[in-house]
Amino acid sequence: MPIRCLALPFIFNPSDRGWYSDEGQHVSTNENYSAGFYYGSTAFTEWHNFFTFDLSGLSGNVNSAVFRFYVGNTDNGTHPSTNGFFSIYDVNTALPALLGDSTTDVSIFNDLGTGVNYGSVLIPDYASYSFREITFNSEGISAIYNSLGGSFVFGGAMDNDFRMGGGTGGTNPFVPILTIDITQSVPLPTTLFLILYMLPLVNLTIKNIGVSLDSRIKCNTEFKGQSHCCPTKGEQKRLKPLLVDTMNVPL
Repeated sequence: MPIRCLALPFIFNPSDRGWYSDEGQHVSTNENYSAGFYYGSTAFTEWHNFFTFDLSGLSGNVNSAVFRFYVGNTDNGTHPSTNGFFSIYDVNTALPALLGDSTTDVSIFNDLGTGVNYGSVLIPDYASYSFREITFNSEGISAIYNSLGGSFVFGGAMDNDFRMGGGTGGTNPFVPILTIDITQSVPLPTTLFLILYMLPLVNLTIKNIGVSLDSRIKCNTEFKGQSHCCPTKGEQKRLKPLLVDTMNVPL
């Protein structure tokens, strides 16, 4: 059966998301994905976040990927920073450990904010309650490709003593979205294959007798069927056998 390669976008919401504090705290039921620094009057806290995606059943070549997410409140307390870069990284922590409850596992917090960088975006203080996007770099594209058919996970961290608030629960459009453009090999039915690959010959044949497909389309859309543009009934009778002979398939 003939094969055709098609580039298709696949859109995913996270199967899970959350944050770890700098003390190793994580609550498995909390889907807030805040990241960054908060300076209070008596305490300081930093968070790293994470996102997981189920790519089971997916295959092909990954061309590009974009992560779109909603930024909550950018308040970082008493610190004067007005912006920071939010960067995403590879994750080495096993998925069951990452998704479980924790009170002291600082190693997971560290893992989420270090390692191979997949991309970043600047978050200014005026970005509260808006959307931002990260386009994956080549390392990120490679990681997604290696995760096809399973789970894809990445962590996130802010710099410059800045904070990005993350939404809790909710539905679209506030849930983060990962869009992956993938080229897949798609088998085509024989008849459809003939139509797709023989159309140029059909158009050429019609043009050779003075009536192109383009002119017929123009007739229907611009000239409202005026006789100087459209084929006459006699021309239409001549066209149909030519189409059948050229394509060797019934109309």
